[in-house]
Amino acid sequence: MRVTSYKEGETVHCIHRGVMGMQIFRDVSDHWRFVRLAYLCNDQYRDTNLRRIEQTLKLFERPSHWPKREPLVDILSFVVMPNHFHLLLRERKGGGIGKFMQRLAGSITLGFNKKYENKGTIFQSKYKPVIVTEPHHLTRLISYINVKNVCELYPDRGLAGAVSDFDTAYQWAKGYEFSSLRNWTGDLTSPLLDMEEISASKKSQGAVPFYSSERDFKEASKQMVISTYEKQLSGGNELEIVYE
Repeated sequence: MRVTSYKEGETVHCIHRGVMGMQIFRDVSDHWRFVRLAYLCNDQYRDTNLRRIEQTLKLFERPSHWPKREPLVDILSFVVMPNHFHLLLRERKGGGIGKFMQRLAGSITLGFNKKYENKGTIFQSKYKPVIVTEPHHLTRLISYINVKNVCELYPDRGLAGAVSDFDTAYQWAKGYEFSSLRNWTGDLTSPLLDMEEISASKKSQGAVPFYSSERDFKEASKQMVISTYEKQLSGGNELEIVYE
């Protein structure tokens, strides 16, 4: 995999999908493993025995013999879906995002192949990156990543059900543990995320021009769900809603 470089401080929306729609996160332990690996792989230090070591660690625990943690990227948002994941990342130093995505995908693949007795790649050849330059695109991405995607999994008919009863779907989405929604809407903190930036953005002091209240965020997220659902029905590219 080619390691892509971005400018220091650039924010990049990364999407990585399973090859041919393969379900790569099949049970709860797979989802938690993504969170653990995203934390461990976000480090200048690289341990060649990570697959063996990470199985013995608790969530957000680092081996005591590793040097002081130096993150490759700032993680602003994430969601884990059955056959893909989204990350909103900020480049800390040239090559950081590329290295992080390479390590994360490689570590997920090794664990998946071992657990499910699979061989070969489980991801499409390369993650899809979009450099986010407009502040309002960043704002929309928080809704898109954390609410729209999670509502795809809503037990009552997915997005269609969320459009019909958004209030209930939104509350259900807030209970989904494998996204950063509650980090943005509540007081939940996580070592995985750049909580300093998230906290500043919620106070209108950060890089992401976030909403003045959860009520406003919820309404914007409702419009995101409705618009992307309609775009899907028409056969269009739903990301056009985010980046228009």
